[in-house]
Amino acid sequence: MNTVALHLPSTLTLRLLPLLTALRRHVDAWRAHAHERRRMAAELRMLAALDQHDLNDLGVGRSELGYWATRPR
Repeated sequence: MNTVALHLPSTLTLRLLPLLTALRRHVDAWRAHAHERRRMAAELRMLAALDQHDLNDLGVGRSELGYWATRPR
């Protein structure tokens, strides 16, 4: 058997390559979106932990945090 032929991609591989590339892009986008959601949730938890004095310093009222916690995603 010719060893060069072992290293050439098969026709199946060449046909699946665009599909695998698209799948990889979608997975990467999903991971980035999930990372952003975790970051935003962590920031919301930090804001919720602040007392009223700290919120006043930031110019945010306690009632405004409810909107950020219940907004549609």
